[in-house]
Amino acid sequence: MYPPLPMLAMLPHSGGDDELPVKPSPRRKKAHVSAPVQKHEVAPTPVIRLVVSDTSRAYLDSVQRQIEVALASRGVPVSETLNRL
Repeated sequence: MYPPLPMLAMLPHSGGDDELPVKPSPRRKKAHVSAPVQKHEVAPTPVIRLVVSDTSRAYLDSVQRQIEVALASRGVPVSETLNRL
């Protein structure tokens, strides 16, 4: 938190008589400076671990066999189907 700014009445009064008028400086064209590019840091990818139980493996094997039987009944070789994937 910053302290509050002083009001104009609180600032010291300039005499004005003891200061010489300031000449305006000649205006020069300044070179265009591009803004610095901000680099976005990529968050580290979490490690994904897949744990498959024996029951799940048995179920997936039975589903795979059902798919193979269905494809074989249509006359499509399993190896040809796998090549399409």
